[in-house]
Amino acid sequence: MHHRIPDHARRVRVQNDLSVPGHPEIFVIGDTASLDQNGKPLPGVAQVAMQQGRYVGMLIRRRLADKPAPPAFHYRDKGSLVVVGKGFAILQTGPIKLSDGISRLAPHCAPLRGCASVSSSERAIGTDCFASPDKTTMSHGDLQSLR
Repeated sequence: MHHRIPDHARRVRVQNDLSVPGHPEIFVIGDTASLDQNGKPLPGVAQVAMQQGRYVGMLIRRRLADKPAPPAFHYRDKGSLVVVGKGFAILQTGPIKLSDGISRLAPHCAPLRGCASVSSSERAIGTDCFASPDKTTMSHGDLQSLR
């Protein structure tokens, strides 16, 4: 039995269509998949997995309809919202980075909850953070910037 374990995280190396090499009928997505983009491995976070799931679903539908395959999978980073603790959050999307007390950040973040360019997990985190200001919630993000 040949294992494809390319990194310390024991993730399965996949092709650009998220299939296992030599097995076009087997797909691996999310934090169990290892795929490089722009020379770096994709992070094992929900935002990547959600886009991978949509891509594989579209690919399977196209195969069943005898249509050509879509272009190779490409992850689009839509930003991060990190709630660090009571009353403090960081929002980063593209070149925009906001950090402030949650009460002053809320008017800037609230419109993003319904925006299609922000993933559903980020909207859920934002909604949870505004609904429960005393709850500490964390998503992925660069906490090094807090130092």
